[in-house]
Amino acid sequence: MKLLLTALPSIEEENWVPKLQETDALLVGGGDCQYLCYWMQQSGVAELLPSLLRKTVYVGGALGA
Repeated sequence: MKLLLTALPSIEEENWVPKLQETDALLVGGGDCQYLCYWMQQSGVAELLPSLLRKTVYVGGALGA
């Protein structure tokens, strides 16, 4: 499942939180760290991360230097 952080605030949490909690790995693409942090907070994902990371692998990728 692919989630677009900028879209999550407009989607009811019951439609995406259970799917996120069932995932085995979070693959996060590169980009501006401040942008990613902002949208993780706005979407509610940042609040869920501590409980998710107990059983989910977080993989962050970045291009460039």
